[in-house]
Amino acid sequence: MSADVVEAAAAVGFRVCVFRLGDEVFAFDIGRVREVVVLDELTPVPAAPPQVIGVANLRGDVLPVVGLERVLGLAPRRAARRLRTLVIAAGGAQVGLVIDDVLGLETYDEVADVEAATSERSSGCALGVMRRGEAVVTLLDADRIVAALRRREG
Repeated sequence: MSADVVEAAAAVGFRVCVFRLGDEVFAFDIGRVREVVVLDELTPVPAAPPQVIGVANLRGDVLPVVGLERVLGLAPRRAARRLRTLVIAAGGAQVGLVIDDVLGLETYDEVADVEAATSERSSGCALGVMRRGEAVVTLLDADRIVAALRRREG
């Protein structure tokens, strides 16, 4: 999704899935989000890059599950027994991203330039920022996230 698409979508209302990761709030275009699942069992992948937590069987499909905080430059998370996972589709793949909480599906009328972001860490994967009350929501680019994961794996 390009900046032009964000501008056009913002003109008529932009629907996103808002979620929390650590102390920060992020969002993906709802068209990229497939579902949210809680995973109890992951299969470790030997010699996998550190952001790959493992793979899961999601209704017969192998789903790679990754720690998004490494891509965004956030503090590493503690291992949890049950992982809340946001499944996104981008770059011809489905990927499970471990998150802390889903805050909801919301519609925004305005998406500001990424330069307005208060956090420089995630700006390489961001399309823009939105206001959610007093908080800032960083709109992430699913294609950039998957591309960053592939670069780190190679």
